[in-house]
Amino acid sequence: MKGTQKKITHRLAWSVSLALLLLCGAGCGQLSEAEESPDTSSVQTVQEEEPLQEDPTPEEIVSALEEASDFAYGWFWDNIHVDHNDTIYEDTVMDGSWPCERVIAAGVSSKEDVLELTKAYFTEETAQMLLNYKEWIERDGALYVSATEGLGDGGMGDSMEIAIQRDSDTQYTLTIRELLNGEEDPMISQPYAVHYQYDESAERWVFDGVVLVYDRPITLCEEISCF
Repeated sequence: MKGTQKKITHRLAWSVSLALLLLCGAGCGQLSEAEESPDTSSVQTVQEEEPLQEDPTPEEIVSALEEASDFAYGWFWDNIHVDHNDTIYEDTVMDGSWPCERVIAAGVSSKEDVLELTKAYFTEETAQMLLNYKEWIERDGALYVSATEGLGDGGMGDSMEIAIQRDSDTQYTLTIRELLNGEEDPMISQPYAVHYQYDESAERWVFDGVVLVYDRPITLCEEISCF
């Protein structure tokens, strides 16, 4: 009888030890996982803010003005992108008396192609205005444009002064004064203005008017009151 009680007591002790071991193992495992995996429920996700559009410097605006001027002059006044020896005549262009020259610029075979190029420098309204200054003929997969008529006589000084005013995050006003021999000449032109605007849809800066710099030196004025 006593031997039987000892066996039962031994088995109970072994069962209790095994249960404690399993319980400890499970608890220790959970504790270990909790230590290795910190609670992130209280961590807030930080949203990254998109960088603001950087303001162009006055020098960058003037450089952009010169590039826009070169583009406009080359396409709409000087016709540097054509073959002057490949011409056609169209009744709709000065009653067929004015030649139209074939455009040879790479990738350009339609008026729409020229419009897209122009919109890289000017607002769509100004780009359309520039294209309307010329006559365009699409024929047999080629594009022809009316021959240049030049800039005309007079109306231009030999240097320019420009004052730049920041109107907002997306617009600057450029006020231009043309000088003759370093002095203002009312017979040339009165000061005029164009705007440099940020086109958010195209993510680029463009002008809403045309200024033909034509290799003339430009002086930047710090204050608009200089006019």
